[in-house]
Amino acid sequence: MEAWVHDLALASVDAPQERLIHGDRHEALARWSRRVTPAQADECLREVLSFRDGMALNVNKALALEALCLNLRRRLTRFPAQEAVPASPHQGG
Repeated sequence: MEAWVHDLALASVDAPQERLIHGDRHEALARWSRRVTPAQADECLREVLSFRDGMALNVNKALALEALCLNLRRRLTRFPAQEAVPASPHQGG
């Protein structure tokens, strides 16, 4: 998961394919990267790295994984700036 999120962060800033760990999955990463802002991808990478660090500290693995999944979902379900929800043509009239 860490490598995938790392690649997502790179793809979100249009890094060259050669820099990706999963360069063979470049097309899928490009699709995902269009759904998130670079800031969201960076936040997700920080969450995954924090989870990894917690595992080294012998935290409760089940609770840490649940927290990671919830935090990733929260970070990835916010609307990215480039995909803002359009206003309804029926509003205000």
